[in-house]
Formats: sequence, C-alpha cells, structure tokens
Amino acid sequence: MYSYLEIKAKCLQELENRVASLHQDQNGNSERGTNIDEGIVPMMFAEGGYNSRLAVIQDLPKGKVIWHFDRTDMARAKETLGDSACIMGNVPASLLFSGTPGEVKDYCEKLIDAVGKGGGFILAEGAVIDEGKPDNLLAVVQAAKEYGVHKKTS
Repeated sequence: MYSYLEIKAKCLQELENRVASLHQDQNGNSERGTNIDEGIVPMMFAEGGYNSRLAVIQDLPKGKVIWHFDRTDMARAKETLGDSACIMGNVPASLLFSGTPGEVKDYCEKLIDAVGKGGGFILAEGAVIDEGKPDNLLAVVQAAKEYGVHKKTS
C-alpha cells in the first residue's frame, strides 16, 4: 500500500512526464521547443471525482494545462487551481440528457457564478456526451452568452 506522499509523487511525476513529452518533437528531441513552447496548452480530462487529487495537480507549471473535470467540486477546484490552471466542465451529462432547458440554464448560471469570476473557467459538459436534448445543449450556450463574461481581476 502506498502512502499519500508516494501517490502524490507518482502522480506528479507522471503528469510532469506527459507535459514534458509535449515539449518534444516527433523524434523525441527537445532542443527546438514544440507544442507547449509554441503556445499549445494541453487539456487533461479528469474523469469522475478529482477532489482528493487537486493538491497534487496544482504543482504543474502555471498556465500550461487546462483541467476538464467531470464530477469534481468546481468551487474547490477553482480555489485550489485558479491561480495556476484553467478549469472547465462539470455540466452533468445526465442533466443534459434528462433535464429541462430551464434546469440546465439554472445549473450553468450557478456554476458560472461559483467559479467564473476572474476568468480561467470554460463552461462545458462534465463527460463526453453521446446524446443530449438539443434544447438542453442550446441552454448551455445561452447561459454562457448571458452569464459567462467575467473580467479577469488583478
């Protein structure tokens, strides 16, 4: 059984390796900066709940990753990662599939209010959606247009 610190070290090393690989060209050379050095920002999908791992992933270089969360407490993610990474997601696929446009719009408004201030948030589904009611998807877009503009604070 691994301790918390061992798990944290292993997770951080794996993430650093993945980010470092984005600095390499297709032959594995890192002399000429590619991908991240050229402005490409990788998006990491955190499926399921990531609440217990937020402290681990905050150690990545500032502004070098977007975290797409599925079932993570977004207020906690914003508090933990808000100064170092962009966060996105957390509109439940189940809501998009079975909710009403009003429920979807209300959820999105609350989510934007909770984590959108100061920037660094992208409103998106929490997981890949195979199906969703078109009116519910439109409600996400409408919520983003109506409530999603937050000026970055200094």
